[in-house]
Amino acid sequence: MVRDTGFLFAVPLGPRSDGLWMALALDDFMSDAAAVGFREGRDWLFSPEPVRLSGTDVAQLERLGHPLRMFQLGCDRIYRRSVKGTLPGWIAELLDAGKPGWLVEAQRSDDLREVAPRVIRPDLLLTEDGFALTELDGVPGGMGITGWLSKRYSGAGFEVLGGASGMPEGFRT
Repeated sequence: MVRDTGFLFAVPLGPRSDGLWMALALDDFMSDAAAVGFREGRDWLFSPEPVRLSGTDVAQLERLGHPLRMFQLGCDRIYRRSVKGTLPGWIAELLDAGKPGWLVEAQRSDDLREVAPRVIRPDLLLTEDGFALTELDGVPGGMGITGWLSKRYSGAGFEVLGGASGMPEGFRT
């Protein structure tokens, strides 16, 4: 894992394709870090090997997409009903708080009704009992760094969930 103050990036995977584990040194990560936007002058913690997930954990991750999309659409329906007055107004007030008027207007647009974001990024904690969802982000950041980490770990021989190019390939499909 690579972590800066406040952000955690983890790439789930299994052993290298030859069954061996190989550690990466900090120099391996940082040799081309500037090219992907790692911020200079920050303290970084890193893992010489990626997080290992069980087959059960991987299967659970792969099943999350559709339910999270349905959850996101359900939240939008609740918001829109609050705006319309068929649910309490405090819901929309809370969700609109601090946003500029143009953004509130855009999110209320009929053009965006029933439209889920192209990418939904759940922030997950791996616990003894499985995953715990801490946030569901429709405007995800960190995807470039996640893709870069996938390439770095794959290049060192680790099997990475989604493969070395999983992030950019996912956008092409």
